[in-house]
Amino acid sequence: MSRKFKVPIESDVPDGISPIVVDSSTLVSNLNADLLDGQEGSFYSPIESPTFTGVPSAPTPTIGNSTNQIATTEFVTAGIDAIESSVVYYQDDAPLLPEVGSIWVESDEVFSSFSSNDFILKSGGVFTGNINGTTASFTVSVSAPTAAALTNTTQLATTAFATAADNLKADRISEAITDDTISSNILTFDVSISNVEFVATAPTANFTVNLTNAPTTNGRAITVVAFIVQGATGKIPNVLQVAGVGQTIKWQGGTAPTPTSVVGKTDVFSFTLIRRSGTWNVFGSALLNF
Repeated sequence: MSRKFKVPIESDVPDGISPIVVDSSTLVSNLNADLLDGQEGSFYSPIESPTFTGVPSAPTPTIGNSTNQIATTEFVTAGIDAIESSVVYYQDDAPLLPEVGSIWVESDEVFSSFSSNDFILKSGGVFTGNINGTTASFTVSVSAPTAAALTNTTQLATTAFATAADNLKADRISEAITDDTISSNILTFDVSISNVEFVATAPTANFTVNLTNAPTTNGRAITVVAFIVQGATGKIPNVLQVAGVGQTIKWQGGTAPTPTSVVGKTDVFSFTLIRRSGTWNVFGSALLNF
C-alpha cells in the first residue's frame, strides 16, 4: 500500500524519537539529500580531488612515516626538529621501522658536507665530501678517497693508504714510552698500551718482566724494551712471563748479561717474542752501561 503526500508533513514526535521509520532496503533514487538539511552540494568536498577551505585538520603520522598518509604541520615540524636534535640515518632502502625522532635520507643524495651530532651509516655507501660532527659510527664497510702518500692531516686513512710502502717507513714510526716502577720484583708490560718502558728507580733484586695483552696470532713477532736505571749493584730481568706464564729466555751469546753496577747508569734490555705453533720463543739481548 502506498501513500502520496503533496502537503508538508509535520510531526509532533518528541526529540530523540525518529518521526519516520522506513522498513525497506530499497534505495530511494529520487531523494534530494541536500534539501533535507539545507546544505547544498557545494557545502561538501568530493572524495576525488577535494578542495578544502578554512583550516582543515588530520591525524598526525608518527615520525619516520613514509606512506601516502597526509602530513600535518605538526609532522613536518617534528621532522625538522629531529634533524637538529636527533640521530640522522642514511640507507639505500626504505626504512622498515625507524625510531622516534629519526630522519631517513635516500642514498642517491650527494652531500658536499653534512653536520650533525651523530651520523650513522646503515648500509654501504661512498662519501665524496666531508662528514663533520662529533661522532661518525659506521656499521658496514665504507670507502673513501685514498690520501696521497705521506699525507699528515685529519683526512680519513684508507687501508690502501695504511699499506702503501711510503707510509710505513721506519723513520716515520715512533713508539710511546711508559714510565713505570718495579713492584714486588715484577715489571708489568701492557703491550696494548706500550712496548717500551722506562724505570727510573733502581731495582733491588733481579726481577720478572710480565707481558699482558700480548697478541697470540701464530707467525707474528713482538719486541719489548726496558730501560733500567741501575743502582750501586746492577740487576737484570732474569724471568719473562706472558700473562703470568713463565717462558724460557734465549740470551744473546747463550749467557745472561752482567748488569752495570754504577749508580745512575742505564742498561737497556730487549726481548723479541715469536709466536709459532701456539708457543712463544723468547730472544733476549742487552745494551749496557749508558
